[in-house]
Amino acid sequence: MRVTNRINEWRDGLEERGLLHLVGEIAVKTAQESIGVTEQVVGSIGERLNEPHSWKVAVGPFKVVTYPHARVFISVANRFVRRADIVPLLKEIAVAQGIEPILAETYTGSATENVVAKVRECDAFLQLVTLRESEHEGLIAGRDILPDFGWLHYEYGLADALQKKPVRVIDKSIPKNLLERYARIRRDTADKYFDTMSSNEAIRADLDAAMQQVVSVIYGEGVQRT
Repeated sequence: MRVTNRINEWRDGLEERGLLHLVGEIAVKTAQESIGVTEQVVGSIGERLNEPHSWKVAVGPFKVVTYPHARVFISVANRFVRRADIVPLLKEIAVAQGIEPILAETYTGSATENVVAKVRECDAFLQLVTLRESEHEGLIAGRDILPDFGWLHYEYGLADALQKKPVRVIDKSIPKNLLERYARIRRDTADKYFDTMSSNEAIRADLDAAMQQVVSVIYGEGVQRT
């Protein structure tokens, strides 16, 4: 919960009246539930301000306005190393920060149209880049670029064209020549890094920092959601 705006209606030496605009996130399913929770929050704020201080606070009528969750498109190669455990972890981190994760996992019709539609409806774009020669050796031979990485380039360029301010996270474990020769991605283009060879705790910390970068893209620098 944070104060985003304060409006003074009037003020003198003894009293002040005004409006506070509070923004927060609560896990409820209906508007009626949100009103009930907000009543509790507003009441708690009034009680907390009154108790240890010399001033008295009276809480008047309030209005609840709901906003949809921001969405982030997560771009990941199908052969992504440790995809089965890292992608769910990234989803968990996104949800914890109030962000809805979107992936092009299932669709009917054109894959390209599906990706375009999903990226367009999102507020931000996050791409994870990793590569292991052992996982791609059958594809690397005779190819200048892997099929998976052709999609990554397409999705990144699409997000950039749609002004989603894409955030790219590169696996530090990728040998530089493998990354730049076969993926055609320069290591220094990363916004953040992580290491798929490190501990689960370190991976979580790196992905959390990456998601915080996404939050900054959506809401502006200096905003943190916990």
